[in-house]
This record gives sequence, C-alpha cells and structure tokens, in this order.
Amino acid sequence: MFKEIEEKIKEEKYQSAEEQLDKLIINEKISEKEQAYALYLIGYINSLWLNRTRNETKARSYLLWNIKSEYPNPNSYTLYAKLEKDETIAINYLKDGLNKFKGNPQIITELIGRVDNSEKEFYIKQIDNENIVNYDLLVRVLEILINRNEWHRVRKYAELVINNFELSIYQKNFFELLITYSYLFGNEKYEFEFLINKLENIIKTDLDNQLRYSPYLAMIYTYVIAGELKKANLYFDKISLNNSINDFNDGLNTIVDIDLFYIYKKIFDEIFKVYKTDIYRKNKAKALYILYLYKPSEFFSIYRYSKKDMETLEKYFNNYEFNIEVAVALYRMKLHFNTNIGAYEILIKILLKENKIENDFLEICDLFENISSEDLVIINNNVIDLLKSREIILEYNKNLQKFIDELICNLYQFKLYDRVIRLCNNIDERILRDLERNFEIAYSYAEMDEKEKALRLYEHILLKEPNNSSVLNNISIIYEELGYLEEAFKHIKKANEIEKDDIHTNNYDRINKKLENKAIIEKSNENKKIQDVCKNLSSENLENIGYNIILQKKLNNITDEELKKILIRDLKECAYSVLLGQNKSAIILSGSIIEALLIYKIKNIGIEEYDLIGLRNRKSKCIKTIDKMILDELLYVANKLKILSDTNYYLSHFSREYRNVIHPNKEIRGKMEISAENASLMWKILKEIIFELL
Repeated sequence: MFKEIEEKIKEEKYQSAEEQLDKLIINEKISEKEQAYALYLIGYINSLWLNRTRNETKARSYLLWNIKSEYPNPNSYTLYAKLEKDETIAINYLKDGLNKFKGNPQIITELIGRVDNSEKEFYIKQIDNENIVNYDLLVRVLEILINRNEWHRVRKYAELVINNFELSIYQKNFFELLITYSYLFGNEKYEFEFLINKLENIIKTDLDNQLRYSPYLAMIYTYVIAGELKKANLYFDKISLNNSINDFNDGLNTIVDIDLFYIYKKIFDEIFKVYKTDIYRKNKAKALYILYLYKPSEFFSIYRYSKKDMETLEKYFNNYEFNIEVAVALYRMKLHFNTNIGAYEILIKILLKENKIENDFLEICDLFENISSEDLVIINNNVIDLLKSREIILEYNKNLQKFIDELICNLYQFKLYDRVIRLCNNIDERILRDLERNFEIAYSYAEMDEKEKALRLYEHILLKEPNNSSVLNNISIIYEELGYLEEAFKHIKKANEIEKDDIHTNNYDRINKKLENKAIIEKSNENKKIQDVCKNLSSENLENIGYNIILQKKLNNITDEELKKILIRDLKECAYSVLLGQNKSAIILSGSIIEALLIYKIKNIGIEEYDLIGLRNRKSKCIKTIDKMILDELLYVANKLKILSDTNYYLSHFSREYRNVIHPNKEIRGKMEISAENASLMWKILKEIIFELL
C-alpha cells in the first residue's frame, strides 16, 4: 500500500505523495495502524527542507497525531522535537518516545543534545550499558565530550566508529585524528612512534588538506614535547599562511561539530616557547594563530581576536612578503575595530597588488558601511594623490574600478559633490564612462555648475538606458538652466511619459509654462521689431541711403524696356531691404542687379563672347559667352573693355561672393557674412556701378 507513496517521496514528488496520503487517511477500509503511518508520512513530508511547499504547522499537527495514536513511529518524536519551539515540551516528548522505544538511537541522539550535562552523562552511560552502536549517536557523544575537553574519553567512541562503520578516507582520518588528540591531551600513555606513524598516515592520505593542517599541528606538538625541534620545523614550515587552520564547526565537511580552541592554544603556546629566538618562525606562528582566532568571524561573527592581535598581524604583514589571506583578515579586523583609514590602507594595497581577487570575504563595500564624512574625505584625497602619481591605474583593473565606484557613491550620499568632481577630474573620461556610478558623477558635475560634462555623461547613460526617467529629468533641468527650453521640454516630456510622478509632472508643467511665456514674449518682440523697422521706411531715409530721383533716372538710360522695368522694381526692393534690415535680400538683389547691368552694357557694345585668359591666372584660351558668365568674369571683361574703371573694379571684388549666400549650404561654406555692414557695402557698390555704367 505504502510502497508507491514512499517511492514518490524518494523521487521528491511530495505533492503527489501527499495527495495520495490525504485520500488514504479518510478511507474507512484501512486499519488504524495504516492510518497512523499515513499521518506520520504527511508530517514527515511537511518537515522536509527540500519540499518547497512544506508546512511546519501541518507537520507538527500530523506528527503529534501519530505520536498520540496507538501506533506511534519513533521518528515522529525526533521530527516533532525539531519543530517544537518550546524546548521543555520538545524534551518531554523525546523522553516519552524513549520510554516507548527503549534504546532508540535516533531519539537518544536528539535528546542528548538538549538536556543538561548531568542528564547527558546518564544517557552516555545508557549507551555504554546497552552497547548501543549508532553512527549519528556516537558522533553526538564525541561532540559533547570534546566540547567539555574530556579528551581522555574520546578514544573509546572514536574507535567504536572506526571499527563498526564503513568510512571514507576523510572520515577515517578525522576519527584517527581525534584518537591522537585523545592520547596527547587526555593524559593517556602512548608510544611516541605509534603516534608519529598514525599522524604520518593521516597527513599522507589527506591529499586536499580537508583536516585543515590539524594533523600537522598535532605532529609539531608531538615532536616539540619530545624535544625533536628539527623534525617539528619540517612540518611547521609546510603550513601555509592561507587561513586554513580552523575548528571543525563551519559546516564544511563537518563530521563532529567541535571547537578546538582549547587544544590549539596549548599547541601554539608550546610553539611560541620553542621559537622564542627564531624570529621568522615565531612571527609566522603568531600570524597562524591570529588567523585561527580570526576565522570564526567570517562565518559566525564570533570575534576571538583582540586589538593587540590585530597589531601583531599588521607587523607581520608589513615586514614579510605580501599575503592575500593575511591582508584580507587584517582588513576585516580593522573594520571590526572601526579603524576605517587603516582598513582603507590595507584594502588599497590589496587592490594595487591583486588584479583578480579570489576571496569570498573581501567586500569593498564593507569599508564604507559605517564611515564618517571626515574619513571619506581623507580617503578621497589619498586616492587623488595616487591617481596623480600613477600608482593607481584604473584601466583593466575591475577591482579598483569597483572601489572608485563605491567611493563615488558614498561621496554622493554625503552630498560631497565637489569631492566627487575633484576625484573624477583625475580620471580619463573614457574610463569614467565605464564606471557604474555615471549618474552620481553627472549629478555632481551639474551641482558644481559643470553642465557640459554632466550632459555628456547623462547622454552616455541614455545610450544604454534610453528610458531612464531620472536621467531624462536631470537633462531637462540642465537645458532649462542653460535657456534651451525646447530641448528641456523634449526630455521632460519623455520622462513624464515613462514615469509620471510628482517630480516629473511639476517639472513638465513649469517648463511648459516657460515655453508658453517665451512664445508670448517672442511674438511681442517680433511685433515691436516690425514696428521699429517700419518706422525706418520713409522717403527721408530712402534719400539718406542714396535712393533718390537721380539714381532712379539713371535706369531710364537702359534701352531694353523689359530689363529696365525689372531693374527699376529690383532697385526699389533692394533699397527697401537695406532700410528694413533684410540683409540677405539686400545682398542678393545688389549682386543680381550688378550682373544684369554688366551683361547689358557689354552686349550693348556688340560683345557676345570673350576670352577669359588671364583671369585667376589662367594661361590658356577660355572663350565664354557673356550670358553664361558669372559676376567675377563679367567684372573682369568690363574692366578689360574699359567699361568699368579700375577703382570700381577693385571695389566690386567684394560683391563676387554674393551668390554664396543664396543657398544655406553655400552660405555655411562661403566667405561672405550676412550682416547689415555687408548689405550696406553691396548697396554702395551697386550705386557706384549704376552711375559709371549708365
């Protein structure tokens, strides 16, 4: 009946198994014993960590129903105790279970870990008396004895495990190590060679150092107390300063959850004594021991080290070859004692030394967790000095870039925008753009009125994040402050469409209102300008610029009536343009009238074509019809034919560029600027040519 359900549980098909069990417990045909087992299984399924839909309340209820049934399962007691928050209730049920299931190792294992020392001893004696041999139970007993420093009792239970269970190499080595410590610290008699051989075998087979140099320490201690220092040195010198010496209670391949502080202190005390005059080994031993004291702080925030330990480790760090593990430990110690500047000094050495850092406990952001603005400024000034001296090179060093990002972020949070700018002004803009804190940098530039740099960085952010409403909003504010309201409105409009909040809406309304006001003012100004210009257009002002009856009558000398009519019209319009400030029109009309007059005058004396040799240093013949010549060529011909005096010819050189203002693209490339001054000059040239030609 339960075989299929148990198979589903093994396959982690918990929901399907529970659905079957739910149907089963309401089936009247099943026996009371079967119903009790179904209740246990439902409780078991809902207590499993692997079950994502686990329900601890449901697990407690079903396990309790099983316990109170006529057919309780012994596992129900241990599972229920693990779920019960009230320790007294948990112990009561475990004891009740042990009464019903005498000598059950699972229940004793759970119970012995919860009761006080006197009761622990009672159950240990029960294990001995009833000869209960269970792996988990024996491991729990070893844990209790070791943490009480009762090493003289450890060997017995370690040997029971070795002799009764199939173990991996690591497990066997672990229990063999406990036996050696039992001899060394349990006041048991032992043969020196026996212990040395046992430790040599452990070291030989512990290929990956899973025992964390513990057998090396045991070997060193054994040789030291035997007075064989040279052999102790061999093993001591093999221990690496890689922060590997540790207790066996961090969950990494933990077999027995034990703290070795008591025996490691004894071992290192002996090492310190024998290396009193051996400066290098003495300092290395101190560093190893301090790293051991430091280790629990990484996992459990247990701080066994003191400030004096930190200072000792720093001396080692400063006097010997750089060691990343020592550096990281020292960094975290300084953070623990709130010496942020000291922590920074260690961190920057790490970052300068190591481009790729493989250490899970080096967090750059930790430096800034509780930092003051004063310390932040000191660090920032030092970083700037290092950038200036090229000791810090950010290119290709991602860790240094991450540090700079964190520094900028914290300066920004303290609103130290001027400090952000001082830092960033010493970093190449190309590298700045690769940093993560471009927004904070751009914001700081804007705050310090370096708007051009701010805009460049904001625009760079938009390339990667085109819908970043905060960036769009900030760009609009900069454009607004610079007076570019149209650009400002374009960006705030998009920001408001992406994320309509109070800030964006208020900015949108304000800029929109400014644009409306600007349009009203511009319209008013344009009307005023028109009125002012119209005032200039008077008979008196026309006379003043030379548009008088004498000039107009000169055009009557043109015999081509159609041409005369057009030029009278254009001359009048040109004069009006000069007075009205229509400079482009005045320049173009002046040039076109001069062209027309020159063509008329040259053709009027019977010349239809002319050789342009000599013009612009031309050395070969170039015969061209008069109608197809440009102003420059017409002026040349007229001068050669003595139609145009040398004075007016050279004066007219300025007018040759007039065609370049006709088209905008030519105007950009051309030499003639559209201005009132140039319009007046063209008008003057036109008058001179009219009087000479006609």
